[in-house]
Amino acid sequence: MSRKIAVVCGDVTAALNRRPELMKLFVEISEPDPLFVCPAAEEKHINAIESIGFKCTVIDNDKQSLNPLSSFQYYKKLFKLLKDSAPDDVFVFHMLPIISASRACRILGIRCHCLFAGLGYVFSNDKSFKRKVAGSLVKRVMRSCMKDVTTIFFQNPDDCQTFKQNRMVSGDTNVVVVNGSGVALDHFPQCKPKVGEKVIFLLVARILRDKGIPEFYAATKRLKKKWGDRVESQLLGPFDDNPNAMQRSQIEEWDREGIVKYLGVTDDVRPYLREAHVFTLPSFYMEGTPKIILETLSTGRAIITADSRGCRETIDNGRNGYLVAPRDVDSLADAMEQFLEHPELIVEMGAASRAFAESRYDVHKVNAEMIESMGFAKTEAET
Repeated sequence: MSRKIAVVCGDVTAALNRRPELMKLFVEISEPDPLFVCPAAEEKHINAIESIGFKCTVIDNDKQSLNPLSSFQYYKKLFKLLKDSAPDDVFVFHMLPIISASRACRILGIRCHCLFAGLGYVFSNDKSFKRKVAGSLVKRVMRSCMKDVTTIFFQNPDDCQTFKQNRMVSGDTNVVVVNGSGVALDHFPQCKPKVGEKVIFLLVARILRDKGIPEFYAATKRLKKKWGDRVESQLLGPFDDNPNAMQRSQIEEWDREGIVKYLGVTDDVRPYLREAHVFTLPSFYMEGTPKIILETLSTGRAIITADSRGCRETIDNGRNGYLVAPRDVDSLADAMEQFLEHPELIVEMGAASRAFAESRYDVHKVNAEMIESMGFAKTEAET
């Protein structure tokens, strides 16, 4: 039997860019006009959600704010909406919506399914006073909010362990670790890399220090002294208001130096992945499973990433790429140099990446596991 579903999130573009197939599945298995709740967004994004089949309602929130009054106002509006619309199930992701929706669902007797796609800044190793206060507060709140949640999804085992160690998950809760958001293999088809005189290393991420961007610059600068123009490092991604964000002036200076070429931002990463030889993400951010790595695997590119949460699971070390020590320029430079010394690895490891994506990260397999874990009947597309 179908059930009425509401999806609550903190960023509509995340639903469209990272889990569109899951959103379509919710529409298929829900009663007519499932509800989608999000902050204010561009009209084209709201229209895109509604074109999938959702009835969209906007409730604003500030994802960076720790203001309790602002959070309470968001909670009150969300509570009233869920009470009036009376869904059977709520699927929620992003921290503030999870806190508010889980509390509302507990009072209203609604089944609540939470997705943690990475734990973010408040759980990071940043030793600042602000981060410590925020982390302590969030942990206390989570211990209360997660008591009666029906399902909790994590995208890597480290995040799951963090919740258990900090007593933020109940023993009665259905806890499921899934293989990230999955990747649409047909949308990111395999493309054999064109090996030539130079090796293009591509890093795609928000411009944050924790993504390993300074280490990428330092490793590239070191390699250029030995290999010259055979090394080309590229950086693609938006600037951000995260506390660990880097300044645009710094990135532009590196570009002028000719060390790391800044490519700006894009709505379609596929052309950049096809032109690159090796994808590089030495991140020590509190990742879930970086969607961009899954897209790179599917495209068929060798990968260098950090031996850190959310990243390490995407690498069969030495087979489809290399794991490097977080924050370690020497380790990163050594891994990058392997592809300069042995260019045949570009093709060999690229093929292994595609095979890894097919066996582990097919979005239809990931979504089927999530749908089944939430207790929904499988759709024809997933059976």
